[in-house]
Amino acid sequence: MPEKSGGALLHHTTLAYDIDADLMTQVLRISKEKLVDKAVSSAKKRVDPICAHTSLTRDALVAALPGQARAFAGM
Repeated sequence: MPEKSGGALLHHTTLAYDIDADLMTQVLRISKEKLVDKAVSSAKKRVDPICAHTSLTRDALVAALPGQARAFAGM
């Protein structure tokens, strides 16, 4: 669970609404050492676009995220 301090919430992640994982692996050079500590065999297996899990459009999702983050954090 993200930590709250003084009314602030910090959570770091990268969100991808839609991504071409094949192209991503061609463009990025990710070392095997970097993947080892993530317990995955490839960067492609670690990427899971949000659009695969929602019927919301990208714009609707972006609009909903701040409120959902506040509700999750109890703010």
